[in-house]
Amino acid sequence: MNTYNLRIAILILFFVGLVVQIYLSFSYWVGGDQLHLLDLGAKLAYENELLGYSKLKEGGGANLGSLMQLLVAGPLYLWENFRSPMLIPLMFSVVSYFLVSSVIKETYGDYGVLLFTIFYWLSATRLYNTGFLWEPAYLSLPAAMHLVSYFWLKKIPKHFGYTVIHVFALFLLVQIHNSALILGLASMYLLFRGKLKLEWKGVAVGSVMGLIFFIPLILDLLQGGLPAIGSSSGYFGKGFVNVAPFLKGIFYMFKLSGVDGVRSLKETIFWDGDYSYLIIILQLLSVFTVVLGIYSVWCYIRGFFFKKWQQEREDLSSAQSCLADYWLAVFFGMAISAGLSPITLQEWMVVVSLFATVLPMIHFFNNRNRFGNKSRYFLGVFAAISLLIIAVVAMGQEKFNRNQDLPDIDDKNVLERVTRLFL
Repeated sequence: MNTYNLRIAILILFFVGLVVQIYLSFSYWVGGDQLHLLDLGAKLAYENELLGYSKLKEGGGANLGSLMQLLVAGPLYLWENFRSPMLIPLMFSVVSYFLVSSVIKETYGDYGVLLFTIFYWLSATRLYNTGFLWEPAYLSLPAAMHLVSYFWLKKIPKHFGYTVIHVFALFLLVQIHNSALILGLASMYLLFRGKLKLEWKGVAVGSVMGLIFFIPLILDLLQGGLPAIGSSSGYFGKGFVNVAPFLKGIFYMFKLSGVDGVRSLKETIFWDGDYSYLIIILQLLSVFTVVLGIYSVWCYIRGFFFKKWQQEREDLSSAQSCLADYWLAVFFGMAISAGLSPITLQEWMVVVSLFATVLPMIHFFNNRNRFGNKSRYFLGVFAAISLLIIAVVAMGQEKFNRNQDLPDIDDKNVLERVTRLFL
């Protein structure tokens, strides 16, 4: 496939993914998570109340900082509708795609961008988690900033601008979701290994920029206004003690290389219906992509650990080696997070790592000699499986069924703030 045809294919697949995400974003219905975020935004948009935190978490702790409230409230000023906050995740998704695809193009060329578009942009995991209003939908842009800034800091150590971006991205992530710990630990790993060299003035500037969002929190603390933080059902270090949560956590670094749709398909109305056999077939195809993804991870990292395949590591270009180091760093962050977390990590808790998890598949299929002309069939099947899964989920899960009543809202103030968004 020549360069022109490659770019046409990339453009078509990009718009397919964008259309699917737009459809999901404006088809979802609301539940508890959505009502909470809508109320959070409405407090600022209608009552000018800027809070120092966004959401208390069931596992204990809270997402501190005002970023989430600002992100949800901003679109409400322009369009007073419960769907308007989804404009920000849509924008984040598009910008993050182009940011990371620039790194992929630098590393693997246009063919690599095609692979990235298939394995990331059309991923059912990505489309699902950015398809309705909740915290994981906002993670893509700061996660992309984290990866891209690391990539260029590896090429230009101690660059002021990229240091600012890297540090600022971590401050954004920690306000959106507690999975920021994964990328924070990844940065620490890269610093310790000498793979990441920051410029300390950039660290200071990035920190100051990030701390601006914590000014309302500081004021709340001075006034004693923070609510009680919910207790955890687990305990710190539960994953290391019980082992199973730890293993489940690190397995996501392998599983998310493929299209894991087994659970989401089981939660559709088709699971117990006349089409259950088709769902089972689709689940088996999903498992096939996961197995292929696991094998791609093995091929990706074996040169780092075994002398037998050391030549594969030595054959990596500097850019490819840089991204492989990033995958290892995120794996480290995932492992420590899974071990320390008081609750067992679920897929939606680790989507912040999605840019890293698709790297092995990109590298695997970039070797055209591995499959020859057959690679186009593998890629076509992979994209079809992913889009079929998300299509079935969109048609069969309750959260995308608009013919439902609003959940019960006991708090009259919340009811008054939120219901006007549905008029």
